[in-house]
Amino acid sequence: MSAEYKIFEKIKKNENAKIWRYMDLAEFLSLLVNKSLYFKRSDKFEDPFEGSSPKLNVEFVGRSDFLKKIRKYVAISCWHINENESAAMWKLYTKGNSGIAVQSTYKRLVDSFSVCNEKPEVGVVQYIDFQKDFSVIPNQSEYLNGRIPFYQFMYKRKSFIHEQELRALIFKPSINAEGEFDFSEDLIYHGIPVEVEIQTLIEKIFICPDPDPDPDHNAASWLTKLIKSIAKKCGVDDSEIPIKRSSLADDPIY
Repeated sequence: MSAEYKIFEKIKKNENAKIWRYMDLAEFLSLLVNKSLYFKRSDKFEDPFEGSSPKLNVEFVGRSDFLKKIRKYVAISCWHINENESAAMWKLYTKGNSGIAVQSTYKRLVDSFSVCNEKPEVGVVQYIDFQKDFSVIPNQSEYLNGRIPFYQFMYKRKSFIHEQELRALIFKPSINAEGEFDFSEDLIYHGIPVEVEIQTLIEKIFICPDPDPDPDHNAASWLTKLIKSIAKKCGVDDSEIPIKRSSLADDPIY
């Protein structure tokens, strides 16, 4: 089995592995209302190394202007692999006291794309030392022949290993009449919505642990009530997809 194939096969051994998407309220409402996941253009992430090559790759095959340019045609949806909630992910990826976590599984994510014309690739990020390790090396002909070597975007530096990331990736190239890439045209500005089947995608919805609960501390917080109301109007009923406060908000027992 080739190295790039392993990247996309690894997670299939446990297709019910839990994955999490931590987001702010606006992104969550967009997911519900538009029934689509937002995929961000790969060169718009904060990490400047997205889609780049490790040092040894460059020494072996040289620099590639093509690999740098291709980043604006690849969009990514990032998920955190974990059997449990992560306090660190709440702090890193939600703002204020209105964050939401959508809990899904690898299988649910893949199956949710059944309503989408363009099926994203899904795989687990590999964390390597960009100074000492190789990554799989893609080339331009693979892209043009329809074999999309997303593995260029499946390697990150070890300093990001805490993310334990699973990625869904989609490729939207601009091809000219000669069958070559037209780098002068951007088909993805900042990101693109990708249609999903909401009831398939979402297993549970968690409200961030920060909002103050009602005085009796037994009733749901105002945000939980709001989310349940909006979700129901969008066809997501709490009786089928549980919506609850984060367990991190529970009182300690002494």
